[in-house]
Amino acid sequence: MFHKNRIISLLLVLLVSVAMLLPTAVTPAAAGIAPGANAIDAVTVTDAACTGTGTIHVEGHTDGLLQNYVTAQATGAVETRVDVPTGDWSIDISYTAPAVPGTSFDVVVALWWEDPLLGSGDMQVDSRVIPIECEIGPVATDDSATTSHLTPVVIDVVANDTDENDDLDPISVTVTVPPASGTAVSNGDGTITYTPASGATGSFTFTYQVCDLTDLCDTADVTVEVTNQAPVANEDAASTPINTPVVIDVAANDTDPDGDLVVSSVSVTVAPTSGIAVSNGDGTITYTPNSGFQGTDTFTYQICDSGGLCDTAIVTVTVAAGGGNGGGNGGGNGGGGDGVVPDNPAQAGEHANPAACEENPGAANEHRPDNVPPCR
Repeated sequence: MFHKNRIISLLLVLLVSVAMLLPTAVTPAAAGIAPGANAIDAVTVTDAACTGTGTIHVEGHTDGLLQNYVTAQATGAVETRVDVPTGDWSIDISYTAPAVPGTSFDVVVALWWEDPLLGSGDMQVDSRVIPIECEIGPVATDDSATTSHLTPVVIDVVANDTDENDDLDPISVTVTVPPASGTAVSNGDGTITYTPASGATGSFTFTYQVCDLTDLCDTADVTVEVTNQAPVANEDAASTPINTPVVIDVAANDTDPDGDLVVSSVSVTVAPTSGIAVSNGDGTITYTPNSGFQGTDTFTYQICDSGGLCDTAIVTVTVAAGGGNGGGNGGGNGGGGDGVVPDNPAQAGEHANPAACEENPGAANEHRPDNVPPCR
């Protein structure tokens, strides 16, 4: 029994001794963290970055039983941490700038003591609020322009851009995202020249960047509407003697608002009924009347521009009897008259056109058909 009681007594002594060695819940003062014993002495901003990562130099001293560390956290950004030793120390700690660039913000630098065992929570013993002043960068505003296809357009993209510090740099303008069609080239003066691709029409967009003199930048989109106006085909008329082909320059009186008429595009879309019409590939059409045909014939042609827009017009051809220069349209020398042969051309031995005989009997006789008597 004696041995049993002695063993129990020894165990109690051992437990008391162990309990005395275990840490107890402490306050900062009990841990040796007296006022002024743990503090930040100096803070210097070594890299005041407004985007990305900046750096702050911190000096201080600690005097305590527990681990100390320094944190730095910008407004709305993640926190960084650096452990510091007991005594005097000097560290560099980085901070992450907020996600929104170009705005001023604060960085809180704090000194903490750590309670890793008892879970009573870490305690902040000193802190500093460091303002980071950021220049507000330029504001690029979207632009738009309109041009005809194949016609370059110069766009003053910086005309509506602003900068709070009035140090916008037009020379800095660059194209960052090119258009899907055509080309966009910075001219080095705040303008960009957009050139449409051949035959392309519609809406095309590219992105540019403009910076200020402190290299803060912004981007904006430019939308260019490339239009194409259709050509205008005008009706034509021609005359030719019987059994005689005639070449008609149908494109000569056609127009296009964009100036890109393609004369080689001329084609016959509706054929004549009393002859043949063939495009010559140069804006002209050759009409050949059927053998022996006299009268009026028509056909339709089409002409297009380089953008693929087209128009049509009708060509009227008069095929007259006889071989005079006037065909059937009363040529400049009066030959052929109105091209109509009287039912009885030899009637009373008179010429078919007495007025022509009175005005110029020589010319009237020279160009009269064989079955028409001469002037008397």
